[in-house]
Amino acid sequence: MTPDQTPAEEYRELAGRFSEIVEGVPDQAAWNRAAPVEGWKARDVVRHLVEWFPPFLQEGAGITLPAGPDVDDDPAAAWRVFNDGVQAVLDDPTAGDKVFSHPNTGQASLPQAVAQFFTADVFMHSWDLARYRSGRDPRL
Repeated sequence: MTPDQTPAEEYRELAGRFSEIVEGVPDQAAWNRAAPVEGWKARDVVRHLVEWFPPFLQEGAGITLPAGPDVDDDPAAAWRVFNDGVQAVLDDPTAGDKVFSHPNTGQASLPQAVAQFFTADVFMHSWDLARYRSGRDPRL
């Protein structure tokens, strides 16, 4: 992350790191192992990201993300479809003209709202999934 990055560039970088971690989970059984978040399995890290943000985006900007596979069936594929949808929203040349307005957060430009509320969450949960995979504190 650098100060001169656009929200789309920042998301691409951080979600790319998360995607590498997701793709590194070796098999379906590994998705059922405990994650550092108490009570969560590894797949729940992905579930959290792909389930909380779509309704938030819909309510604040009227944008519906494409539906992917169920996290229980294929967490990596669920993340890929979801991630591609978020990146497409940010890469839209008109994204900066759109206003995000949510009763719990106020108003901001759409890219700024995604950066503030979602990109930061992807960054933080990258640690959770990376720690699960390696069993030690990862450098993010």
